Amino acid sequence: MKVYILFYLWIIPIVVGIISSFFTHKASFQKRFYPAYTMIGLAVLLLIATFIVRNSFDLFISGLFLFATMLAGSAIPFFLAFSKKKRS
Repeated sequence: MKVYILFYLWIIPIVVGIISSFFTHKASFQKRFYPAYTMIGLAVLLLIATFIVRNSFDLFISGLFLFATMLAGSAIPFFLAFSKKKRS
């Protein structure tokens, strides 16, 4: 497997995490956790798709890596959801 593919794969969950953190910041308290739950759901769907499609070892490892980074990227909205909202 090419190393540069794995290098670029971690960028996707970080970008999705940053986009969903904007939604977390703008949401009310009851809806604050929805973006983080959505990212976890996307990670689980990605894992299921990885196990269904796995026709080559490289694709399987890439899918698992993307699942793990998507799960780690969901920490960004979770940290924002647990923090207190600043009143301005």
